Amino acid sequence: MTSKVDKKPAFGGYSINFNQAKDTTLGEVFGTDDIAPSEMIKLIWKFVKENELSNKPPKTPLDKLKDYWDKTEYEDLEIDEFKALLVEAGATKKTVKNVVTIFKLQEEDIKEFEEQLEKFYKSFLKSQ
Repeated sequence: MTSKVDKKPAFGGYSINFNQAKDTTLGEVFGTDDIAPSEMIKLIWKFVKENELSNKPPKTPLDKLKDYWDKTEYEDLEIDEFKALLVEAGATKKTVKNVVTIFKLQEEDIKEFEEQLEKFYKSFLKSQ
């Protein structure tokens, strides 16, 4: 007889295996103070992600670039970090040179910089 677990895929497609966390205590994961159940869930997922205990595939270079783009304000974008992520995501030397040119606008005309970089980013994603 098969169980429900065998028939139905895991929630969100994830499954977690704690075999690699044998030496970890609950106190190490949750701490020793009182916490709410919602905080416990956050800490469990933080622990799972830090210790790579889920079946979720690692982020691709393009995912890393998208994360950086989504989390960073225009004025805080760092050219070296952005270039490195572009190269890792498959950008050509010509593409990187175009970015360098656009970044020169960052201190001169922030509005033009934002527009040009947004346009560049969208066209780069389409090309991937």
